[in-house]
Amino acid sequence: MLAGHSVPSLRQYTAAAQVSPVLRRQLVNCWIAVTNAGGAVGFPFPPVNEATVAPVADDRITRLDADLRRPLVAVRNDRLAGWVSIHRDANPLITHWGTISRLQTDPAFCGQGIGSTLMT
Repeated sequence: MLAGHSVPSLRQYTAAAQVSPVLRRQLVNCWIAVTNAGGAVGFPFPPVNEATVAPVADDRITRLDADLRRPLVAVRNDRLAGWVSIHRDANPLITHWGTISRLQTDPAFCGQGIGSTLMT
């Protein structure tokens, strides 16, 4: 963690019911901000807005699964600072594999070690 910045708390969500309306709003807003700042996080034609991002976020939220897919969220001062999607395959031959996608740091928190913390 960079000097002068507190370590964010990390939280995992494994079911849609765990994602509050406030967290959903923060996830959507972060995804919009990261995309519009030039981040390659799934939307190839910025700028994007809530109408574009919210349905995709909602789909991801409804498909959360304790064994197969979950977001890891970094929170600092009760605000979402970044998040990453973690996925596993149900196929027993490769269930031990993990895939990380859409690593995002809210632009307001860039340069503060959020992405490194999520990856660690």
